[in-house]
Amino acid sequence: MTEDRDPVMPLDQPAEPRPPAETPLAVPAGFRRRVLAGLIDALVLAILGAAIGYLAFDFWVAVGSLGKLLGFVAAFAYRSFFHSERGGGSTFGKRLLGLRVVDGAGELLSYATSARREVFLGGWYFLLPALAGSLASSSVGTMGWLVGSALSLPSGVLGISTACLALLNRPSRQTPHDLFAGSYVVKGRGDWLGLPQRAPVRRLHMAIIAALCLVPMVGVASLFFALGVPFQALAHVGEAAGRADGVRYASGVTAVIQGTPQGARKIFSVVVVPVGRASDDKALAEGVVRQLGEDLDVRDFVLTGGYDTLVVTVQRQFDLGIFQGNATHSYPVRIR
Repeated sequence: MTEDRDPVMPLDQPAEPRPPAETPLAVPAGFRRRVLAGLIDALVLAILGAAIGYLAFDFWVAVGSLGKLLGFVAAFAYRSFFHSERGGGSTFGKRLLGLRVVDGAGELLSYATSARREVFLGGWYFLLPALAGSLASSSVGTMGWLVGSALSLPSGVLGISTACLALLNRPSRQTPHDLFAGSYVVKGRGDWLGLPQRAPVRRLHMAIIAALCLVPMVGVASLFFALGVPFQALAHVGEAAGRADGVRYASGVTAVIQGTPQGARKIFSVVVVPVGRASDDKALAEGVVRQLGEDLDVRDFVLTGGYDTLVVTVQRQFDLGIFQGNATHSYPVRIR
């Protein structure tokens, strides 16, 4: 009787190749990955901004809100290059998280498309706020302050829209600048799923974004109403303080703080930003106090409002958009 044995493969016969493992499909990146990658990239730009800002602190203080133009240039150069085919489709943060930016066909963006995507994003985040700050700190009075404040709103709206769409706009997860450029942020290096070039944004998402944009406005208005401070009075105080020598821009706020045995102290605070480079902050604060004291409308506002302390805060700050730095000194003055 013979035993059945498995045939022995000759040593010189090559083994059959194993089928390659399937490459995971590239899918739209989730909210948490995008946020974490964005924070890493923000840290990279902030380190650059801090180095530039503090090496020339007085210069950037003098430049004021227009320093955001430097932030725009830095962010645009970094993001437009690395998000394009030239930079591999991934910034440093996205590379660490396994993300990349592609078009509707799954191909890396051309530099022109990537640049258009970043101009849209940077225009809202850097250019409009820079213009808003320049108008608000100029000498055009209340109207300039109002126009500047209005121009600063779109950046907040874009921030809320970006977060909402990255979280809710499924399956594409496209944010406003992705919709503008027809791009997707995906994870995985495999084949693209082939989603439409521009996935529709649901009306529910737009309603949520609108509601979230209204909440801060209503909150600020409610705060002013609760404190009993008319908007026009605040604007006038800012204009009056801004007329003091050496002051570029001033704003007035009120708050009830600090409990004492005699009760709560009602403090009126004025924050002033000086013009130019280093000066005597104490002398500047004293000049602001004198200027406010000479304005009859401000005196009536302070006295009828029941304020017992005026605090003048001299704030030297620079804002590059990618990093903010400041140095402040406060000088309290007892009114009565």
